[in-house]
Amino acid sequence: MGPNDNYKLAQRIAEVDASLTNHQPDDEQIGRIEDLRDDAKALSRRILRNTRPSREQSLAITKLEEALMWAVKAIVLEDVEF
Repeated sequence: MGPNDNYKLAQRIAEVDASLTNHQPDDEQIGRIEDLRDDAKALSRRILRNTRPSREQSLAITKLEEALMWAVKAIVLEDVEF
């Protein structure tokens, strides 16, 4: 491992540490998060109304939840320096 590799490892550790730390969103971010949650809820209702209970329906809801989770994380971490 060369000196550049040590720097890359230290930088990656800092990124992961920042990602795994709780970050409090500000009021503007909270508004954007709530907008996304409202849209996700509306889409989940459309999925549930337009599909039969099935593995595929469950996966669609799970993936929607996952997409919302990553979108919220993107908002909360947008001001974090890595």
